[in-house]
Amino acid sequence: MIAQPTQAFRKAMLKLDKSEQILVLRTVEQIKSSSAGVGKELAGELRGCRSARTGTNGRLRIVFHPISREFLQLITVGPRERGVVYAQALKVLKDLEQ
Repeated sequence: MIAQPTQAFRKAMLKLDKSEQILVLRTVEQIKSSSAGVGKELAGELRGCRSARTGTNGRLRIVFHPISREFLQLITVGPRERGVVYAQALKVLKDLEQ
């Protein structure tokens, strides 16, 4: 499976420390290699996207959009607390639609 990161995903990765970057990359590899749906399906305005836990003690979420069996788009990565990552993902998706 091919994973295409957005610019927001790349920027968010650079803000993480090295150990969490490694954990995120491992999770992305798991998502890419899994034939079953990895992560939790999201609802509301993020319907069609999924969220996977990662990072130290699972504090981070990777929000991604599986477009087909061979292609997925990595929307963003960030802390789950207070819905920060989901608000950022919604903003990125709206920017991509324009």
